[in-house]
Amino acid sequence: MDKDLAPLLSICIPTFNRVAALEHLLGCLLGEMKGKEGKVEICISDNGSTDGTQEIISKWKAKLPIGARKNQKNLGYDINAIRALQMARGRYAWYVGDDDLVEPGSVSRLLSDIEKAQGAGAIYINALSIGRPITKFRFRRFATFSKSNSDYPPLNASFGGSICLNTAVANSIIRKKIRIAGRKLVKDSQDRYVFNDFVHTYLFLECILKSGRFGIEPLPAVRIVADANTVSYEKKFYLDLILMTYSLEAKMRYGWFREGAKNYNLKAFLIRAALSLLRPELDEAYLMSLVLHRKLLERDGDRLGLAFIYVVEAARRTPIARQLLVVSFLMMRNIRDIHIKEERDDSRYLKNAIRFAILRANGILG
Repeated sequence: MDKDLAPLLSICIPTFNRVAALEHLLGCLLGEMKGKEGKVEICISDNGSTDGTQEIISKWKAKLPIGARKNQKNLGYDINAIRALQMARGRYAWYVGDDDLVEPGSVSRLLSDIEKAQGAGAIYINALSIGRPITKFRFRRFATFSKSNSDYPPLNASFGGSICLNTAVANSIIRKKIRIAGRKLVKDSQDRYVFNDFVHTYLFLECILKSGRFGIEPLPAVRIVADANTVSYEKKFYLDLILMTYSLEAKMRYGWFREGAKNYNLKAFLIRAALSLLRPELDEAYLMSLVLHRKLLERDGDRLGLAFIYVVEAARRTPIARQLLVVSFLMMRNIRDIHIKEERDDSRYLKNAIRFAILRANGILG
C-alpha cells in the first residue's frame, strides 16, 4: 500500500493471546480485501501476547496490508483499543474483535457507506449473534441520522464490532479528553472513569456529540463467535458488575442515545444470589450488583421486576430458601449447561478488577 495515500477504512483489531482466533479472522479478511488495494488497512495492537501471536501477524503481513505493534505487557483492553485506533490512517476506523468474523461482502458495503457518510462522527454496524441480528431495522440501506433524531431502534453500542469511528474526530477526542493513568484511561469530565472497559462506546458517543451526526449500516457486517468458555464465579461477578454499570452510565450520561443492550435480567440475578451463598467472600460484589440491578429497574419503571427481587431477598434470609436457591442453581447448571465453574480464580488481576468494579459502581451511584 502506498504510504502516502490514506485508505478509506482502517480495521482495528486489539488482540491478546488468541492466536487461533486471530488467524481465523485474518483468513476471513483475505477474501474481503481482494480488489480493494489501497482502500483498506488492518491495524493490530498486541497487548503483550505470549502465545505466538507475533509469528502469525508476521506470516499474514505477506498477504494483507497489516500494520502491527506490541505492548511490552498487558495494559488492559481500553488502552490497547486506543493504541489500535492511533495506528489508523483511514477516514474511518472499524473495531473488530480478534475472536469475531466479518460477514461476506461487509467490507465492500462499509466502503460504500463511508462515501455516503457526509462527515458523520461514527457509524453503527449491525452484527450477528447466534445467527440473528443484534438489532432489527425496518430499513435495509445505509442511512444517516442527526443526534436529535431518535427515529431508529435502540442500538447495542456496547459491542465493539458495531463501532466504526470517524478517525479524525475520534483522535481529536482522545487528544482533548483522555489520558492514561497506570492501567486506566482517565476522561476529562466530571466522571473520570466513565465507560471503563468500554472505551469504544465512549468514543462512539463522544464522536456523535462532536459531529452531531452518525450513520447506521443495518445489514450485519460482523459475526460474534466469542467462545462460551466456562467462567469462574469471580469472573461472572466481574462481568455482571461492569455490564450493569455500563447500562446505568448509558442511561445517566447519554440519555439522548437509544441504547439497546439490556445487561441485566432476573435469571442472572438468581444465579448471582446462589453464587454468593456458595462463595460468601463474593457477598460484597453480590450486594453491589443488587443495588445496581434495583437502580436500573427503577429507571425502567419495572415494578414487577423490583417486587420479584424484594421477595427473593426476603426469602433468602431463611435457611430453607437459601438451601433451595443453591440446589436449584446446581440442578439448572447441569440441565441448562450454564457455563460457570466451581474452581476458584484467585488471580490478583481479577481480584483487583472486581474491587475496582465495586468502587466504580459506588462512584456513579453516589
